[in-house]
Amino acid sequence: MKYLVVIALIFFIAFTGSTSVRGQPSDFALTFNCGKDLHKLCLIGEITPGKSVTLLSSGNSKICTAHTGDSFMHYFEPGSKDIPSTHLKLDKCQDPGQYFLAYFGTGRLKYQLLELSLFEDESKIRDFDRIVKKQKLLEVEASAQSYPKVFKLPLSRKDIFIGQYETEGRGGYGPLFMSVRGRVEKIHFLASVYRAFRLNGHLYLMFNWRSGEEGSGSQGAALVELTESGFKLIFEDDSWST
Repeated sequence: MKYLVVIALIFFIAFTGSTSVRGQPSDFALTFNCGKDLHKLCLIGEITPGKSVTLLSSGNSKICTAHTGDSFMHYFEPGSKDIPSTHLKLDKCQDPGQYFLAYFGTGRLKYQLLELSLFEDESKIRDFDRIVKKQKLLEVEASAQSYPKVFKLPLSRKDIFIGQYETEGRGGYGPLFMSVRGRVEKIHFLASVYRAFRLNGHLYLMFNWRSGEEGSGSQGAALVELTESGFKLIFEDDSWST
């Protein structure tokens, strides 16, 4: 038992400063441009050097292999805290600026970026809005627009719908919901949809979120897994909060 505890502690330290969910180590990390041009890519978080990482593209279903280098403290802007970060050594990656997320999982990887198409059928949008309001899920977001943007995900079996309202004065951010089999759940009260993708058979939605007005307070990015049973928070990072 003593050795198991030591091994678990080593594993935790290796990911300290990396993105996590409720303090637990995550298989994901955000990327960002850390140089004067778009050919320098780094990860948010202090990660052990030499780790293999797969980068996911935001423009297509391409992946790219990289390895972690040295860690450093990234200076963001005056008045904000420095962000623990890690350099990346890219392995023949084309256009490094397109990779938005790093994945630390091992083994064969199957990645598919999904197109988020908007529903134009007004009856579908009204149905989504009716269920949300019937469940009184918008009570604390009274300034949300009358009808949401409703996204349909291309799935082979059951349809999962994503609905996002826009709250007045919040720069396109607003309450975010998912619907499956006519049941609606709130994902976040102030969010903006970013990307949807499949990874090794799992369906994920990534979104940016805020806790207050634009340019102040907490902000970050989150990744949830969508299933026919609901959603599960997989990864979250608020390093850019001011």
